[in-house]
Amino acid sequence: MADHAIDTIRQAELDAKNILLQAEQQCQRIQESARAQAEQAAALAQAAAQAAADQTLRAAQEARAQVLQAAQTTLQDELSALRQQAQARQEQAVAAVLAALV
Repeated sequence: MADHAIDTIRQAELDAKNILLQAEQQCQRIQESARAQAEQAAALAQAAAQAAADQTLRAAQEARAQVLQAAQTTLQDELSALRQQAQARQEQAVAAVLAALV
């Protein structure tokens, strides 16, 4: 009877060790899975952030190009107006010199 009790206790200790070992293995698998999921989520977040940054950069570049184009157009318009004024003044000056000579 005592031998049976000792054997039962030993078997219970072995069963407990096996349960602990299985629990540790399961815990390790869960940790590895969580780590992999976290790495995947981080990679997805980084890709999304990069895409958003790229889109913002493209929008800024397009806005810059539009501002530069508008400035170029304004500059060309002002230059044309100044050339017309200079041409008119030159014509007036030539007319005044010719009138003075006549």
